[in-house]
Amino acid sequence: MDIEYRKILPSESKLYREIRLESLKVNPERFYTKYENEKKKDLLSFEAFINKKTIDKFVIGAFQNNQLIGICSFAQSPKETKTGELIQLFVKPDFRKNNIGFNLVKKIIETAFDLKEITEVILDVLELKNDALKDFYLKAGFKVYNQKNIELNGQSFGFIQMKLKDI
Repeated sequence: MDIEYRKILPSESKLYREIRLESLKVNPERFYTKYENEKKKDLLSFEAFINKKTIDKFVIGAFQNNQLIGICSFAQSPKETKTGELIQLFVKPDFRKNNIGFNLVKKIIETAFDLKEITEVILDVLELKNDALKDFYLKAGFKVYNQKNIELNGQSFGFIQMKLKDI
């Protein structure tokens, strides 16, 4: 499977919008924002960052034959923290189990640490029943630095915060 991993270009921002909305429909439990709210917006926040070609907030896309099949986003925190956050990881269901998500995360990490200010990448994980996501990020090199239980929509979840430091 020949996959290209790269930043999404301004001319591809509509492709980003489509897959981002799909991610909210397919896996609503994975994201803080809701499909119904986001689809009403003229411009999603990362669409604006893509269009402006911002350096500190970007989306890496996985492309197969010019089709966007996966995304992962990065947003730098205020510069004085030297930290940025990995968010919005999603791979279309038909393309899962091919290491595409793992390769997207690796490309985000590589691109983030190319920014001179960044020394740490963080992320949040909701631990769902029979969930392997925590192990996925551990395999990518992240370490748990905070773990607690939270309640969302009347259900209890494990909430895990992870980080990866530049070597």
